[in-house]
Amino acid sequence: MIKELSQRDLEETVDLHYRSIVPMWLKLGREHDRKGIVDYMKFTFKKGKVFGYFQENKLIGIVGIVPEKKHKYAEIEHVLVDEKYHGKGIGGELMEFIEKYAKKHYKFLNELRLNVLVKNPAVGFYEHLGFGKKSYNMVKKLK
Repeated sequence: MIKELSQRDLEETVDLHYRSIVPMWLKLGREHDRKGIVDYMKFTFKKGKVFGYFQENKLIGIVGIVPEKKHKYAEIEHVLVDEKYHGKGIGGELMEFIEKYAKKHYKFLNELRLNVLVKNPAVGFYEHLGFGKKSYNMVKKLK
């Protein structure tokens, strides 16, 4: 079951980050900190919507969306599924849900966007859903 979440669900969503994406971030060398995840979730709750996928009353997946009306797009955020539930179609259900939600509630949209690390195994998943590369976010580490 998918239902809308609120700021009251903040800790549960942050915990889901640690069960789903942080292990992959560590493998890819991406830095993270709890405060950064908390702040990012708070931003999404404030500016957009967050939805949770529940199985037996346990949050096992989330997806968020932040509309940018001025530029006619919405950014999909926090596409996460608990690592124990990968490969069961839950990510696809969440993505299908958020696309339908966006079309219904944000009539001004021209496109949906999302950011993903280049080496994230989910890149193929997003391409399968019709997402394509539009730009590169280049990074240079400073010592």
